[in-house]
Amino acid sequence: EPCGVYTLSCAKGLRCVPPPREHSPLQALLQGRGICAKHSRTSPTDKPPPTGPHPSHSGDIEKAPCRKLLNSVLRGLELTIFQSDRDIYIPNCDTRGFYRKKQCR
Repeated sequence: EPCGVYTLSCAKGLRCVPPPREHSPLQALLQGRGICAKHSRTSPTDKPPPTGPHPSHSGDIEKAPCRKLLNSVLRGLELTIFQSDRDIYIPNCDTRGFYRKKQCR
């Protein structure tokens, strides 16, 4: 049964994959030309697990302003159970520990 990004999903245990030897696999899935196949544990498109930040840069990230605020908020939340109506501001940091542009106004 054909499947794709904008069509119904495959049955349980199956996943939608592009046809073999497809020149443009993403386009095939977008156009609904995928094939339901058994779900395998590994896939050529699986990403390797992240290794974390480079050791020489980890100190820089901890000193960035957004990361400092995020760490202090998280430390304050560790042992607290919230039963209040107050809002909690949790900053949206980028991977380097600085504020994302959209929240800086």
